[in-house]
Amino acid sequence: MKVNYAKHIATAVLLSLSMNAAWAGDETLVDLPGFDTPTQTSTGNTTPSTATAKQEDKKSDDKKSDDKKAEEKKPTTPTKPAPPKPAPPKPAPPKPAPPRPAPPEANDLNRPLHVGDSAVYSGYDVQIMEIYENGMARILFASGSSSIVELKDLAAARKSLKGFSVDERVLYAGYEVTIKKLYTNESALIEFQSGTKSVVGLTQFVKLLNSSQGWNIGQQAMYSNYLGTISQIYSNGTVKFRFESGTESVISITSLVRLERSMNGWVVGDRAMYSNYEGKIRTIYSNRTVEFVFESGSVSVISIDSLARILNSMSGWTVGEEVSYSDYKGVIKSIYSNGTAVFRFESGTQTIVSLSALVKIVRSLEGFYVGETVMYSGYEGKITWMLANKTVLVSYDSGRTAYTKTDYLVKIISSLNGVKVGTRGLINNYPGTVSRVYANGTIRFRFDNGAETLNSITSLIKAL
Repeated sequence: MKVNYAKHIATAVLLSLSMNAAWAGDETLVDLPGFDTPTQTSTGNTTPSTATAKQEDKKSDDKKSDDKKAEEKKPTTPTKPAPPKPAPPKPAPPKPAPPRPAPPEANDLNRPLHVGDSAVYSGYDVQIMEIYENGMARILFASGSSSIVELKDLAAARKSLKGFSVDERVLYAGYEVTIKKLYTNESALIEFQSGTKSVVGLTQFVKLLNSSQGWNIGQQAMYSNYLGTISQIYSNGTVKFRFESGTESVISITSLVRLERSMNGWVVGDRAMYSNYEGKIRTIYSNRTVEFVFESGSVSVISIDSLARILNSMSGWTVGEEVSYSDYKGVIKSIYSNGTAVFRFESGTQTIVSLSALVKIVRSLEGFYVGETVMYSGYEGKITWMLANKTVLVSYDSGRTAYTKTDYLVKIISSLNGVKVGTRGLINNYPGTVSRVYANGTIRFRFDNGAETLNSITSLIKAL
């Protein structure tokens, strides 16, 4: 085999020159025979030759495609969602700050007196101006004068004492006053509504209350048959009572009478009758009395037991029914639960009567009826009206009327013992005709000359 040494030597020389140029920083490369030489880009960077780059790119694309197919063949496993993070715990609420204690000297009865303190001396409100080592003090009166007194004779002012407080309103000697100062000797400086002030003992005070024994301020009540309102309640069992007229009086709370909505079946607003007069209940009181307003407008406080209910009917009687009272015809206007009624005469006048004094009007009784012609006391008349007590009103053709009983009426009949209207005969040998036959055995006989007589049927001699 023949070796071409010249070619190998030339190749080695070129390779050496190329490496030297690279070490010297020269970017120019020398082409070697049989080798792919890198090309320089426009940016100065070197890239592989075109053929080599395409081959490398194809290999890379084939590898990526194979990797993708392998990934698609792998089974997919769903991932579990991450559990929610727990909420952070709520911070504990801050503890409330403890209340500040009152200054120890605010109402301490044993607190020593200081300059500037208010005090009471011999019933006068004073102010301490100076205190001396010998137990004496200079005090200033409200009048402006001053005096040197012993400290032990002074009583210090406090904001509260024995259940009373400064600015509290109390009752003193029948007057409502305001406590301006309280002193440790159990006295107080009070101010009247007139503005005058005085130092008095606490034992004379009566506290003002909002309620007592079930009574409240502003509640309506009745006192001595007068309606009013409680304007103040006191701890000594009295109240200030304001009458409807506007006047006020301090009275015992036990003398008040409560207002009720109903009692014994009566309700405020019910109509009733009292002492033969109708009216309405305006107020009901717990002492079994009511405030009664008459139809005239006058008002009176009366016992609830003296009221009579207004009814529509009672014991068979009905409002509007025609009846008789003392043989007078009229109408029942009202009926009351006490057994009385308002009776209106035909003339229009009215009176209160007992239901037992009324008589029902009837249409017929004991064979008689209204409108029937009968004989009474030898005269014929017509029954105008009848009463259930057998009383009838008979009206005559002359216009005269008479009240009688059915026992005295005689019915007109068609015949009796063969005698009838039209029968001819003689009475006392005078001829005539029977014109009426009565049930009591009498007949009315008309003589031929026109005269009439009333005789017994036995006195008639009948014609054959």
